[in-house]
Amino acid sequence: MTSELTLGLGDAETLEASGSLWQAFGFLRAELTNWPLVVMQLLAQRYLGLRYTINWRTRHDLRLVIPRGDRSWRTLVETLGADCYRVGDYAPVRFFVDCGANLGGFSLAVLRRYPDARGVALEPSPVAARALRSNLAANDVHASVEVLDCALVGNPCQKKVHLFERAEDTCTSSVVEPDGSIPYRAIDVCAVSLAEVLGGRDGDVDLLKMDVEGAEYEIVLGTPVDALRCVRNVVFEYHPVSGRRPESLVGHFQEAGLHARWHVRSVRPGFGLICAARDS
Repeated sequence: MTSELTLGLGDAETLEASGSLWQAFGFLRAELTNWPLVVMQLLAQRYLGLRYTINWRTRHDLRLVIPRGDRSWRTLVETLGADCYRVGDYAPVRFFVDCGANLGGFSLAVLRRYPDARGVALEPSPVAARALRSNLAANDVHASVEVLDCALVGNPCQKKVHLFERAEDTCTSSVVEPDGSIPYRAIDVCAVSLAEVLGGRDGDVDLLKMDVEGAEYEIVLGTPVDALRCVRNVVFEYHPVSGRRPESLVGHFQEAGLHARWHVRSVRPGFGLICAARDS
């Protein structure tokens, strides 16, 4: 590990906790035209146990649907509200890959900033994938994004995988088996390797985003360096995985010519967000 890489990861911002329902209300009130109804439904879900299919209408004319009772609305606050991935940093974006697309917040944020872009969005959860397609269609950008109902893996020989899903929380779906402290169900889903996704491109991938709930180590470290050379920018979330450190991911991307640019560390131990970019 080079001193430059170590310093790059050590000099990190601290991401404030954003999981609280109350902390999100400021965004909802500022961004949604129907915020009173949405807030009432979220409160009723949290404190009364009621379940709704929630529809968002934003002041930027985005229409979004959150599956009945699902808590993945938090990802929309992060991607569309807090702009945690800083989508304006990567211009020009002509083609992007959204790994762990969930309800489509990142893809919609990219297309809002770069309306002529095209992309591929991967989402293994059947519930989230249906909502993703619905959200892309509702905003008339479904022709711009190819949706793959697949889990991302590192091994190109792996065509099926177990997906572990927590009820009504599709943003935590993962191919990494949980510790058992929270009840999950396991379902079989199709799998595709990152090398295969990137290899289907004739030109550069301007932006690769990864939020794969702990599978990032198996995926990235299992992908040959040469397969990553078409990527111009990568931004990825890392999660606490026993025996793994994010420096190994940054080192692998660095071998492919992608150098760490910024690092945001979560207040939750072991979580963070890293961006790496190719020198122009």
